[in-house]
Amino acid sequence: MATAKPTPAPNANRQNIDLVIDAIRNPGNFFSMKQFWVDPDFLTCLDDALFLKVYGAAKPPAATPACIAGWANSIAGNHLKDERGAAEFLGLAFPAESEKLFRPRLERYKDVKYDLSHVTREETIEALERLVATGQIDWSEDPQAA
Repeated sequence: MATAKPTPAPNANRQNIDLVIDAIRNPGNFFSMKQFWVDPDFLTCLDDALFLKVYGAAKPPAATPACIAGWANSIAGNHLKDERGAAEFLGLAFPAESEKLFRPRLERYKDVKYDLSHVTREETIEALERLVATGQIDWSEDPQAA
């Protein structure tokens, strides 16, 4: 299985990344790499089973941030769906570094067409913790090789 090379992120803001890790780690917070933000329209038009199939997570009770960029913007107080703003909050170059963090193409999900709904909360936390520890964006192909 091919392993993507880590992407250096020399200006990563470790303090802000830690805040995002805390938000994603909290099991009371919704998480899905498939969607930036869960809008009220998605909550009303998708039943629980379809929502779970599409997003890979149970339907939250209200609109909420969902992915790394969504949580970064929420914590920064930016309520726009703004990847550039999220990248700046995390200290990442946009789009060269942020694209690698926000849209990983993991070989282990090739059979499901790299669908981001399969990227787990745990895998995301591990990638963010590696970024804090090493200053590199590294979605390890072996999730246990942190």
